[in-house]
Amino acid sequence: MCLVFLCAAATVPGVNESHYLPKAKHLWDSGFAPGDLFLESHDSHFLTSMLAGVSARWLPLEAVAWLGRLLSWLLLAWSWQRLRKSLELSPAVGALALAGWLLALHYGNWAGEWVVGGFEAKTIAYPLVLQGLASMINGKWQWVWVWMGAAMAWHPLVGGWAGLGAGLVWAIEPELPRRLLQQLPWLAGGVILGCIGVLPALSGLSGPDVVERVSAAQVHVYMRLPHHLSPQLFAVERHWAAATNLALFVAVTILFLNTKDQQNPQQLAGSSRLLRVGWMAVLFALVGLAVDGLLSQDRPDIAARLLRFYWFRWSDVAVPLVSSLLLWQWLAR
Repeated sequence: MCLVFLCAAATVPGVNESHYLPKAKHLWDSGFAPGDLFLESHDSHFLTSMLAGVSARWLPLEAVAWLGRLLSWLLLAWSWQRLRKSLELSPAVGALALAGWLLALHYGNWAGEWVVGGFEAKTIAYPLVLQGLASMINGKWQWVWVWMGAAMAWHPLVGGWAGLGAGLVWAIEPELPRRLLQQLPWLAGGVILGCIGVLPALSGLSGPDVVERVSAAQVHVYMRLPHHLSPQLFAVERHWAAATNLALFVAVTILFLNTKDQQNPQQLAGSSRLLRVGWMAVLFALVGLAVDGLLSQDRPDIAARLLRFYWFRWSDVAVPLVSSLLLWQWLAR
């Protein structure tokens, strides 16, 4: 909790808090800033807006921001404890791994993603993802779907990309047909939870005017958030930072493969699953890079409608996460 606080305790409001918290307040109080175009636009994060909006009816927005931050940070600290225990890391090594992750994420991100900071939907979703990863490492797949579904309920894209990566890791494990029947009720439960966040978000993508939808996607990708969504428009230093993180990840992968005989079978299975999650995230980013490189110039209408789903968000988080955890696991051993 102290580490997270030191990394994230900037003054209120943070960059996104100044947008999302007034939007949440407006959702529950239409008399607050009436007629504002952004505040009256579609809201894709239903649970967060409900939590922050209801709180803002009785508290000033500054207090709502700090309460949301403390809730997010406590949830992250709790989730990290469970994650480091799943890898059999001591508390001290777990703290060092957390510091390494936050350091590499802050300086080495490619598309500007972050985990700890101001209060918004993803600061609750990412701790739930960590809970899902801890369950995956322990082989408790039924809880993976529940935690990833809960993350999707808070933030559809954060939970969606992480859940897809975990699902692909699960799919390549042996005896899939038998395990599919066993996992089906839990998968259904995760999907139902995820629909709490996905359905409101999808409603914002629909509309009667196709031209307007295509135009809005291009504005979103190439003008409003190009630093998140279109690698061709990323700053040069972001490419170098991401290349450094990827090089470290490759080095950790080689180290892991060369020393995996030193782990007991259960520990090896969990660590291997985590490593595969990292490489799945890299695969997602490569697909997004291909879409941007092949389509953005000639067919920006198609490219924008694909790129708006943040193909690089999960790799920004997962690559340094897996690198730090497996590196410190090896150092501790």
